[in-house]
This record gives sequence, structure tokens and C-alpha cells, in this order.
Amino acid sequence: MKKSILSFLLFLTLFLSTGKTDWVVNACGLPYDSKLPCIIVRDSMWYAATDYGVFYSVYENSHWMNGTPNITDGVFNSVCFFGKYVIAGSEMGNIYISTVTDPPHFVKITNNIPVNSPVNSITTCGNYIFAGRTKREVWVSQDTGKTWTNRTSNLPANQVGKVYLFANGNDVYAATDGAGIYKTTNYGVQWIPVNTGLTSSNVRYICFHNSKMFAGTVGGGVFLLSDNGQYWTQKNNGLGNLSVNAFAALNNRLVAGTDNGVYVSANNGDSWYPRNAGLPENPKALCFAISSQLHVGLETLMSWSIEINEIVPVRSISDILPDKYSLSQNFPNPFNPSTVIRFRIPENGFTTLKVFDLLGREISTLISEEMKAGSYETKFYAATQLPSGIYLYKIEVNSPESRFTDTKKMTLLK
Repeated sequence: MKKSILSFLLFLTLFLSTGKTDWVVNACGLPYDSKLPCIIVRDSMWYAATDYGVFYSVYENSHWMNGTPNITDGVFNSVCFFGKYVIAGSEMGNIYISTVTDPPHFVKITNNIPVNSPVNSITTCGNYIFAGRTKREVWVSQDTGKTWTNRTSNLPANQVGKVYLFANGNDVYAATDGAGIYKTTNYGVQWIPVNTGLTSSNVRYICFHNSKMFAGTVGGGVFLLSDNGQYWTQKNNGLGNLSVNAFAALNNRLVAGTDNGVYVSANNGDSWYPRNAGLPENPKALCFAISSQLHVGLETLMSWSIEINEIVPVRSISDILPDKYSLSQNFPNPFNPSTVIRFRIPENGFTTLKVFDLLGREISTLISEEMKAGSYETKFYAATQLPSGIYLYKIEVNSPESRFTDTKKMTLLK
């Protein structure tokens, strides 16, 4: 009861202190001192892995209840949907399953798996359930958890190595914390290394976005796999922290959760800008979930959400079509930490809006997409490490009939 009261008071305080365009806390009912390594949502059902069991919500992530009150495993690391079921893996090495109901009724399905290693992640591929465990073990079931087969095969052995699993079509990828990335096309019978160019072998997350594959690593930041699947390239321009724990794919934006906040890219990782207004200081972002909002689970201070049109902050500001191109002076100016940039385009065209320093080095890409004619505004959020000074923002619009470009100065004053 004491934890619930403290959780509610924290929720109320933080909600009242943040604006509608900022992140707000959605943690009523969650244990206030728990990390949130995994949150999932489908339709109106939410599940979260916490240090005190699996919690669930049917209220858009705003009121949580304990879904495992009679299970004593404590720490859970992963939850995953599987058809009409939800599956959860615990630090004690157990795996549980429940139908997607309110409330859930979890039963153990570990069965023939030795309970000697924490379950780090769970994913599904077709009719198969994959469980990644410490010691770099991968266990696979094709009968809804009744029996399991050890499919570790040629993964490098390690007594403390973790495995995080991610499915894409008929392929499953294993991200390890010391041996890089491995891929299977035959449900774990054989694993093939996919590590050329991957200079950080401690991999936490894999994401598939715009037909591209991204890897989040500890200490090496973000890597992008080449289109032919042969080589990894670092993509860290503007990324304020190089330990990446999670990704979220939002339309034409890629969102990264790091050990020091949330960053957004509009150009497949070529540049990043921070989006942390409203979050606690130095937030360690562990996971994301997407509904009508974007939700982030933190290592401390629980679950937060933001409107998607604020994480992708480009919005139309007029129903009247402009008759000429223009790029307005940002406001406020000077600014800290954010400023608004408005522009008008009278024709449909591919539009880019980028920020540079005075040496011409790109700081951030705010827009890089096909846009319809109209009047728009967007926001630029200065990264914590970006020093005070004068910066340039430049727009380019290429339409079938014309080309427009303009550049203006703005001042960051910390």
C-alpha cells in the first residue's frame, strides 16, 4: 500500500509539472522503485516486466495492476505476445504463459528447461517461441511451451553472456553482450555471425525500420547494416550517449533509448536530436511501446509517454495554401533548449531541414521527406552537450517545377 501511495504522489507531481508537449509519467500502480526493461501493448492490453512481477493495464498505460501476485520469482525481464497468449520470462529462469485476459492467469511452462539461468528475452517466429538466457543459451518451443529444445548450437559459449532475440519475417537474430550478432534462418538449428564492421560486440537491441536493420550497442552507439547485409556502419552524429538499449520505429522517424535519454533521427540514423523535455534528469531509457502515444520504460521512475506528433514535431499551421516559399526566423531566439522554426512551401516536394554549426558540420536533420504544399512548423531541441553559439538552419525543397533553398542563423544561449 505504501508503494502504491508513493507511486500515485509521484505521478501527480510529475504530471502537474510538465507541459502537454513534454513527456508525462504513466505509472499509477507500478512499483515506484522498479526498472521497466520491457513494455508491450496490443489493442487495449498492456504488460510490463518489472522487479516485482508482471504488471498489466487496460487503461492506455495509466493504471497498472499486478498480474503475477502469487508468483514469487520477483524480477521479470521480458514479456511477449504470442497469438492469444502473453509469455513472460523471469530472472530466476522460469517462463510463464497466460491468455490475454483481464486479469491474466500465468502458469509455468519452463518444463524441461534447466532452471539455472535468467531469461533475458522472449520472441516469436511463426509457431515457434524463442527464449534467450544467460550463458548465451537459446531455447525453442513449437508446441506453446509444452516442450523445449536447446538451440544454442554454434553460439559462442559464455557463462555470463546474455542473449536478446529479435524476429524479422522467418529470420531470428541473437544480439549478445560480447559476441556480436548472429542470425538463424532455420529456427535456431544453425546460427551465422553477422559482425563485419561491428566494432562493438556488446549488442542490446536490433530494430528493422524502412527496410533497414539497426543495432544498438553498449559503448559503440548505433550501427546500420548495409543494404546487401554485408557490413555495419556507425551512425552516431548528434547521439548524446553511445549506450543504446532500445529502438522504436515511428513512420519515417527512428527513436533510440540510451543510458542518457531519448534521441530521434529523421534520416535513418545519419543524425540524431534529443527529445527529453519532461523526463527526469539523466534518464536511462530501457524500452519503448507504441500505441496512440510513444511510451518509454526507464531504469528508475517508471513509465512515461508523449504524443506521437510531438516526437515527430512537424505540424501544419494553416489551411491556406501559400503562394511562395519562405523560411521564417526561429523563435525564441536566442533559445535554450528548444526553438520553433516555421516555413512555407507552395508546391509538393521533397523537403529537408537541417541544422549546422558555423564550420558547416551537420548537427541534426529535422525533416527529410516528401511534403505536401502548406505552412508548417517544427522544433529543434539542442542536445545537452551542444555548446552555446551561433548555428545555421537550412531548408531545401525540390519539387517537379522548382527548387528552393534558404539559410538563417539562430543562437543557442545556455
